[in-house]
Amino acid sequence: MKKHSMAIGFALIGLGIIGSFTCCSLSNEKKAKDIIDHQLQVSLHDYDSYELVEFGTLDSTFSSAFDLPEYNDAINKAEKFKEQGISKIEDAKLYAQFESMYEKQIKYAQDGKALLDSAMYYLKIAEKIDSTFVPEFVGWEMTHTFRANNANGNKVIAHRKYYFDKEMTRIVDEENLDE
Repeated sequence: MKKHSMAIGFALIGLGIIGSFTCCSLSNEKKAKDIIDHQLQVSLHDYDSYELVEFGTLDSTFSSAFDLPEYNDAINKAEKFKEQGISKIEDAKLYAQFESMYEKQIKYAQDGKALLDSAMYYLKIAEKIDSTFVPEFVGWEMTHTFRANNANGNKVIAHRKYYFDKEMTRIVDEENLDE
């Protein structure tokens, strides 16, 4: 009977120790709110006028193909060739109005088609990069809505999204959702 009581005693002590560690460490959500509050203390024109409206839920963020330079390069080239191709096709349509300009119309139409083919080539490269991309955990994000006085002393409402590092130690980016 004593062994059983002793085992229960040790179990309770163990749970107490574990509980004391968990209750003393901050949750990631609390850390995020504290980091945001510190950021607002530094960045607001009038922190004393700050009024919390709402914190969103803390969510994890992942890398994206949009983060890759080669993906963006392919998209930018596809867009550039598309714009140039459409411009050439429009020019070909203008020359179509004049019988004497038939040769120019054909040349502009062919140039436009070649540019649009180049746009499709780069678009396919971007699609391939996107389809083979494997996202990786890069940190956390949380939205926050608040009221505060702006530089003119007028109370305004603001909607922001904050991005945090993996360790939840600092804000790595901030997005103004009002824009």
